[in-house]
Amino acid sequence: MYFEEDNVIDMPIHISGSDDITFNRSADIHVKGKPHFKQKVSVSESRFMAYGRRSDKYKKILSLFDSGVYFCQPQNKIMNFEKSKKGKTAIEEKVARFINNITDMDFDFSKRTGKKPKPNRAVANGRGALQVEFYLDNANRGKMRLTNHSTVVCKSGEKYDYMIDVPGSMNKEHKQYNIYGYHYRYTDAANIFLRPRDYDIEDSHVTNEVRTAMSSVPIRSEKGGQIYVDGDVIIGGETVDEDGRGSNIIIDENGTIKWYEPKFKGKLTIVATGNIWIVNSIEYDGPMEKTPEGFDVPAADNPNILGLFAQNGVVKIVDPGQLNSTPPKHAGLEYSPIGLKKTGSTGKGRGGGNTPYMRQLPNPMVVHAAITAGGGAWGAENAAKRQDTINIDPRNPENMLDDLVVAGSITEILGDITSKGDTGYKKHYYFDKRLLEGILPGDVWLQSKFTPKPGGWSDYRL
Repeated sequence: MYFEEDNVIDMPIHISGSDDITFNRSADIHVKGKPHFKQKVSVSESRFMAYGRRSDKYKKILSLFDSGVYFCQPQNKIMNFEKSKKGKTAIEEKVARFINNITDMDFDFSKRTGKKPKPNRAVANGRGALQVEFYLDNANRGKMRLTNHSTVVCKSGEKYDYMIDVPGSMNKEHKQYNIYGYHYRYTDAANIFLRPRDYDIEDSHVTNEVRTAMSSVPIRSEKGGQIYVDGDVIIGGETVDEDGRGSNIIIDENGTIKWYEPKFKGKLTIVATGNIWIVNSIEYDGPMEKTPEGFDVPAADNPNILGLFAQNGVVKIVDPGQLNSTPPKHAGLEYSPIGLKKTGSTGKGRGGGNTPYMRQLPNPMVVHAAITAGGGAWGAENAAKRQDTINIDPRNPENMLDDLVVAGSITEILGDITSKGDTGYKKHYYFDKRLLEGILPGDVWLQSKFTPKPGGWSDYRL
């Protein structure tokens, strides 16, 4: 795991590490400068090298850990095989239970409902995705716009864009993957399966039942939303405003463009078999409190929570600078913009073949969510060559990184990278303690509920 100068990590961290002797020569925590670790840190490796002079790998950085660092701790269980279910990993079992509890087929985007996201065949190497945009309507209700069968055009990743080679196989090898470039959506508004559809987040709510050895009467959970996608997911869309922070989301209502506040209100978990790409900030509605660094994070009495769970993929912030020319025209498709229009940029937003405006993401980039990347890592794509964080934001002094604020939790197979050199993001990570109280919707609750959190899985059956 990599941490740099001025990173603020206010969440517990557990790093399982590798058994490979090659990685035993240095600490699993790689530090540049003086990041600030405010909570307990644990690692599965020893403090000392296993051979030679048994040198202390952590001697030079021990002073950085406010609440201490604990060595030789158990491995994270995210990829353990279920003893009772040979051949399946823990994460596969959890997803299977999640799917079985979805009762409304409007929120099951898989083959069994005929709604598995499919790319348009005219787009070379396209990937099918569901786009999800959160907003508050004029009655202050939590809403989401779902656009299925979006076609993502990917670009070649660079050396820091990697994932597990064969997700779910226990294979430790990893590979580069193709990153998000831009995407199209269909223009056929008459086809109910292709046009965007708006829902109250509460429409996706289900109630789970749990039976325990202590009681024959099933225990019912509180209601929470569940969406399953057999494919990729795009979270966010196009926002506009005058201050560069994306304070309004654009929603096209039957040809009439309306602006709404792009905040998340409700309880929802989204599980995808592929990648989850974040293309704009995700901010909760409701009570907030200030961190010492001046960022808003959800207060203890905030009722809103979002889970993002990529079973075999990554959860990444896209690089909006990947689109720097006019996207090709395709019949029945239009280019679907994301992020913010770069100051001074010309060109139009929507429309296949229109000159796109240059895009950037907000600063700070905010993600309020419990994040699980079962096939790779959390982080920022194209970290070493990002164009949206190279002195584009006039509020940033030259050579200063943009701020990435995560309020929630992070569980990942591989270590995340958000910056390299003077491009990318400075980490500000804050643990949402409400996750320990069972607030995140899932397939089961109470003892058998899973909670993705930095310390690993919470599940009595594992």
